[in-house]
Amino acid sequence: MEYKFSELFDIKELQSLMESFTIATEFSTAILDLEGKILTSAGWSDVCTKFHRIHPITSKRCTESDTVLAAQLNRGEHYNIYKCKNGLIDVAVPIIIEGTHMGNLFIGQILFEVPNVEYFKKQAKEFGFNESFYLEALNKMPVFTEEKIKQTMEFLLKLAKMIGNLGLAKKQQLERNKQISDLLEIEETLNQELVQEKEKLERLTEELQKSNKELDDFAYIASHDLREPLRGINNYSDFLLEDYADKLDNEGKSMLMTVSKLTHRLDQFIDSLLFFSRLGRTSTDQKAVSIKDIIDDAINSLELSIRERPTVITVNENLPVVNCDPFRTTEVFKNLIGNALKYNNKPERHIEVGCLFTESNEPFFYVKDNGIGIKEKHFDNVFMIFKRLHPRDKYGGGTGAGLTIAKKCVTLQRGKIWIESKLNEGTTFYFTVTEGTFS
Repeated sequence: MEYKFSELFDIKELQSLMESFTIATEFSTAILDLEGKILTSAGWSDVCTKFHRIHPITSKRCTESDTVLAAQLNRGEHYNIYKCKNGLIDVAVPIIIEGTHMGNLFIGQILFEVPNVEYFKKQAKEFGFNESFYLEALNKMPVFTEEKIKQTMEFLLKLAKMIGNLGLAKKQQLERNKQISDLLEIEETLNQELVQEKEKLERLTEELQKSNKELDDFAYIASHDLREPLRGINNYSDFLLEDYADKLDNEGKSMLMTVSKLTHRLDQFIDSLLFFSRLGRTSTDQKAVSIKDIIDDAINSLELSIRERPTVITVNENLPVVNCDPFRTTEVFKNLIGNALKYNNKPERHIEVGCLFTESNEPFFYVKDNGIGIKEKHFDNVFMIFKRLHPRDKYGGGTGAGLTIAKKCVTLQRGKIWIESKLNEGTTFYFTVTEGTFS
């Protein structure tokens, strides 16, 4: 960003500095920007202030002299000594900031020798100056040798450099302020967008919760209301088989048995749907519980399935006490261990249940089996309600709701569940019952 000279300096401070310099050295001083605007002036002689800068022609000559000096400095000269068109000597030093010529430091309105009175009389007459006053002012002007001026230049160059460094510091401060301002503006914009997105998310969350509640309510009511007519159909089928068996042929009996079988199957679906809908209708009961006790309860509830075939279940010892919902966590282990028992075609079923810990010492649990495995493309599908990957009666049948229920029990506790599996080698289900980051 480009800055004007007046934006990078405290002009009042520079004015005070130049006045002190003038008092100490008797040099008249000025600082001009590149447009020729006088920013500071100190110790100017009466010849300039009461005569040369007053008359339009001599004033124009002053401006032209300043311009010539500035142009010469723009060409890279360290300083320039110049006799102005009104007969006085000016010296200019450039003020540079990061390689950019920003302005000029002048000392001047001096003479290198006793003034040529005739020249200045002629000038007084030409421009209508009061000759006696003009010459009186001229006689008050200091006379310095050119050698004295050159000796002073080293100090002036250092002074101009110091002023340039002050300007550089101000420029850097302004740039930092601009960056901070831009960042604050970006932060404000992001905060506004964040607030808007948060409000939007809250609305969507509220709508989703409302929709989920309505869906749960519908599933509960629909399932409850379906059971009564379903039981009626099943009961009538049983009555017909018992009371009219002698009047029915084999095809009729087979049809009624199929009706009874289908109503029983539908009743299982309704039970699963009711159980699933009830999970979201009650609040989570978080408390400190022993995971070992929960796993023991889950295994005990599956005793009949375990006895069906040779089975080895290994439960690791490093099981913690965690803050969770005991009922829902038991359901997770029950469904995962139940799945491990069901989907296994090995002569001896091996199941391992345990706990691992992250680097931050957060626990996550697993159920590992040596069963049939799951293709990676089905990792998401297995959690869909009533979704089965096999024919209806294979692997003991079932409704296909177990993993859906397990996932919902985990999600209600702000946990996560994920799978690792190799086809025909086995599957490991991992899950958490506390909110965290896992992959």
